[in-house]
Amino acid sequence: EPSKAWVRKADGRNYAWVDVTIAVTEMIGAATAEGLGTCWVAAIEPEKVKEILGIPDGIDVVAIIVIGYPVEELKVEEKSRKPLSEIIHWGRW
Repeated sequence: EPSKAWVRKADGRNYAWVDVTIAVTEMIGAATAEGLGTCWVAAIEPEKVKEILGIPDGIDVVAIIVIGYPVEELKVEEKSRKPLSEIIHWGRW
């Protein structure tokens, strides 16, 4: 329930989405540690999901996490990434 999320005093910004992101990230990490595969699906129709799952009004559906046993081991291809010095700023921008 977004109304129960932490609100930053400086500007009154509601942190419900940040809280959800942290929780989902932790769930995905825990599932992965148990050998499960996951997929965070955010391209959803929240109202349709609420109807199908019987989720009451006042509850926001942010994402669906698909969890299961992978059919085969995932092969991760190498990617070239920017050096950290190009994307991280220390002390000042």
